[in-house]
Formats: sequence, structure tokens, C-alpha cells
Amino acid sequence: MKTAIIGAGASGLICAIIASRLGKNVVLFERQDSCAKKLNTTGNGRCNLTNEKIESHQYNNKEFVKKIFDIFGLDDTIKFFKSIGLELILDKKPHRLYPKTLQAKTVSKLLSLEIKNLNIQLNYNTTITNITKEKNMFLLETSNNILYNFDKVVLSTGSMAHKLGATIGYEIASKLSHNIINTKASLVPLLSNNPLCVMLSGIKIDTKTTMLIDDKPKHIVCGDLLFTNYGLSGLAILEQSRFLRQYNTQDISIVVDIFHEFSEYELINYLKHRAKIFQNKTNKELLLGLVHEKFISIVSHNDNLSTIAKKLKNIEFKIIGTRGFKYGEVCSGGVDIKEIDTNTLQSKKVKNLYFCGELLDIDANCGGFNLQFAWSSGAIVAQSL
Repeated sequence: MKTAIIGAGASGLICAIIASRLGKNVVLFERQDSCAKKLNTTGNGRCNLTNEKIESHQYNNKEFVKKIFDIFGLDDTIKFFKSIGLELILDKKPHRLYPKTLQAKTVSKLLSLEIKNLNIQLNYNTTITNITKEKNMFLLETSNNILYNFDKVVLSTGSMAHKLGATIGYEIASKLSHNIINTKASLVPLLSNNPLCVMLSGIKIDTKTTMLIDDKPKHIVCGDLLFTNYGLSGLAILEQSRFLRQYNTQDISIVVDIFHEFSEYELINYLKHRAKIFQNKTNKELLLGLVHEKFISIVSHNDNLSTIAKKLKNIEFKIIGTRGFKYGEVCSGGVDIKEIDTNTLQSKKVKNLYFCGELLDIDANCGGFNLQFAWSSGAIVAQSL
């Protein structure tokens, strides 16, 4: 039995390696001129491989994900990476695991080396444009008008997200009668036309953000926020962007609290305390030494301390969109998991067709969770072939 694995990203590579170790005959196809290109950009080039606290509630479709992790979880992932010579370290950020070298290229090089050592055929610069099934065989067509025949096919093409994203996986899955859940960019910066964005551009702060939907508070996320010319970015904003898939309304805002360590009452009292110490300063001047000077322009000389506290804890930004798939770290939506067997990740509609990684309708927060699903799903497919 011969298997084609379409896509040499995270899930495709681990799938090929484990399958080959189990004695399966696999061939990899990659449309880029090298493998794991997106992997090399993760974690700001350090590759946040996984998380010490992998839990299914971090994902959409959490029941499906829980079953996946019960089969191949964190310990299995760490064991796999040790088997290719990669040591991991725990970063200061909550529970994030990185390669000890803190270089993403170390991961991709070791995966590539294992592919080479196992004599797995890897065809670069090859785009699979169409797949049809005739009787018990899959016919693969390439952009170079080359035809291949395989007994089994694994779709690990990734999603539309990132500059390296592509739609081909969805197109092939759809042609093979699979439902595609509406895809949207996730973990993506948000656009705002608030002029404060331009004024505050380049400032990065630790803050509390609240998403308002039709003026009602819905989601609170704390963390880094980066102001940009186009709107808002940073970890807190990327995680807020995941919630957008739930709403159809255009009335969406992010409220930024730059003094989240204080309640409004506590901040007022703190400012009053400073006013007693610095009696010669105006209310606006009391902010010097407390916040970045650009934030002071948000308040006016006529504001009393209560108004100042309220303004600095409730800076509202109307959201008019996202930066789209090109700048999204992952994609929400994808191949409908209802059509996929949880134990094997084989299609319920087309025998011997398998799915793994981002192509499926699975996504999670930042912190290595999305890559963990790629490792786990790729490994499960390998064991099922």
C-alpha cells in the first residue's frame, strides 16, 4: 500500500516520519522549495512547539480534541522530539515549550534530517491541483501535468492563514464531498479607524482588554497590546480575535484598560494621593511618571480625577475588521470534523482519505496549542494508515 502525504508542514512531517518507522510506504508532496517554512516563523523564530498545560478547553470542538490527545498527547510529543535529537526547554511565559536552541530552524532541520535518514521521498515545488478516486485508487494531478496513483492519501496542506497559506486543501476536500466550515483568520491583528491608533503607534503595554458586542461586554483578555498605525495587535488582541467567528454584527469594539492593576475607585484614590504630594501640579501633570506621555493627551486639563481615571480605564477602539489571512497565525473553520473519524482521522465519506493539522476545523489560543494539535493529529494518521 502506497500513501501520498500532501503538505510537508508540521503535521505532514510527523505523519511521514512515524508512518515510515511503522513500515508504511509514504511519499511527501510540498508546493514550496523546502519543508516546514511556516514552522520556521512560529514563536518569533523560536518555535513554540507545545505547552506544558495542554488542555482541550483551549480549543474549539474540545470534545473532538480531547479524544485526539488521549491517543497521542504531550508526553508522546516530547518523546517523539527526543527520538529525532531535539531537547526542549520550558520558557518563562506560562508553560510554553521551545527547542533548547531557541531556534525554529533547529526543529525543521531535525525533521528534514529524519525524513532523509528514513529515505522518504519528498517532492518539492509540486502542487497537487486535483485528486479523484477511481475504484480503490486515488489519482493525483499536479500543476506540472504529472499524474500519480496512490492507495491512500493524507491531506496535510495547512490552512489559508499566514503569508504561506493556501486554499488548495479546502478545494480538494470540497471536491471529494466534504463540508468546509466557514473559514476566518484567527490570532490576527485587528483594524480600527480610531485616530488614537496612529498617535499611540509603536507603544506596547500590558493591559486588560474587553470586547464589546453591540455595546455589551463579552470577552476579557489580559496581556500584551501593541498599538499600530492600522489598529491593535499583541497577544491580548490576537486572542480576542478568536471570538469574532461567533458574531455576525458589525458593532464590535475593544475597550483598553491601561491601569488594570487598579479598580476605578483605587485609581481615583491613588491619583488623589499624588495630588496631595504634588500640590503644584495640574491633574494632567500628575500622570507624568505613571504612563507613557502619549496617553496623557487622552485627558484634558479640565478633567477631574474621577474623569481621568474613567478615561484611562476605558479607552474604546471601534473594530472595523482584521488584517486577514496573510497576517493571521491560524485559521478558524475548515474541514467539518463531523465527517472525520476521531480515532483514525480517516474520512467517513471517502475510504483511505485522511486529514490532519490546520486543514481541520480546529483552532486554539496562542501558546503552542495549535502546533500540538498538528503533532497529535499527524501522528494519529500515521498510526492509522
